[in-house]
Amino acid sequence: MNPIINASGFEIDTKKDSSIEIQDITNNNLFIDDTKTANANGEVEDPNNTLKNLIEDTLFISERENKVVFPYKISELQQIYDSNPSKYSSLLDVAKDYFAKPLDDYKFAPFARFREAYKLVIERAHGNKIAAVKLAKELFSNYNLNPAVIAACKSLRELDVYLSCLEYDELEDFHFFKVAYDVNPLTGQDKFSPQAIAKRAMSNSNPSKIKV
Repeated sequence: MNPIINASGFEIDTKKDSSIEIQDITNNNLFIDDTKTANANGEVEDPNNTLKNLIEDTLFISERENKVVFPYKISELQQIYDSNPSKYSSLLDVAKDYFAKPLDDYKFAPFARFREAYKLVIERAHGNKIAAVKLAKELFSNYNLNPAVIAACKSLRELDVYLSCLEYDELEDFHFFKVAYDVNPLTGQDKFSPQAIAKRAMSNSNPSKIKV
């Protein structure tokens, strides 16, 4: 159930990279839509066919909004909404509550990479502390890796595939989720975007890969 991304809102260079540079987002910014409310039966009404504007399977990293929105599926939003009908008035509320975090959480990238790698091994891969520290130390100085990507990965395999694609400049082959950068107009470019990585000298020519 892959989303169709509106070309007027996003510029996608599928030949070069699967990442998205967000050029212009209006109406609720990263989340796009906030018109879905429940009817008397608890079902989310969508009279204007706006559900299509919720973007699935995409990691949004926004400098302008100082926000990270992690990948989700509309079915996930609906399930959470159905289990908490009194708490949420729309699927957008669910997305904001469950899938959004401040970008400041990843401000100090090396330490954020260490933290997120450790959490991935312990919390999602159910590994031991030795393996968690080992991976965290390996990724600490991988300057081309955005820590939010580690946080978005559901498994070690997802991260391993991403690291491999990153190493060989083949991010178009990473299909677990897309990565969208909403850049700060003052800087013009997110430092972790593929374009920024390509422009600066590679300080780490061999990004770490996970040995499971």
